[in-house]
Amino acid sequence: MLTDNGQKFTTGLCRYQDDLAENQSTLSKLFIPIRIGDLPGDLWAMVDTGAPYCIFEAEVLEALGYRFDPAFMIPLSTRHGLIRGTPHIITLTVLANEGDSLAIESIFLVPEIMPHAWKGNFIGYAGCLQRFCFAVDPSKNFFHFGKYPDT
Repeated sequence: MLTDNGQKFTTGLCRYQDDLAENQSTLSKLFIPIRIGDLPGDLWAMVDTGAPYCIFEAEVLEALGYRFDPAFMIPLSTRHGLIRGTPHIITLTVLANEGDSLAIESIFLVPEIMPHAWKGNFIGYAGCLQRFCFAVDPSKNFFHFGKYPDT
């Protein structure tokens, strides 16, 4: 695991994928293994440091049972245009191949209408990634992660 000034910086690592079949347009995307809430099975999600929230595929949202609520709607600009959604909080677990998996309370958005072009699960920065330490080793396809050290 990685250290910073003698303190653990990360406590787990997973192998990321950059060549998932549905995303062959570029190899500059990182997909990491996750578990969402109490859903059975593991999923792949793209690390998206430009996105404020996590957004999951329609099938995942349906399985979670969360719904769009116009009373708590916020707008979000995406590469597919403006979408409106309702924010919710759920535990997202980054799954480790070595070390410890990491459970993080994460904000995700339930869109009012899911764009037809939307494919995949996305982990956003403000709602998830900023809540833990992470580093990428592209020579080995390693995604290192861990809780912030106690300060």
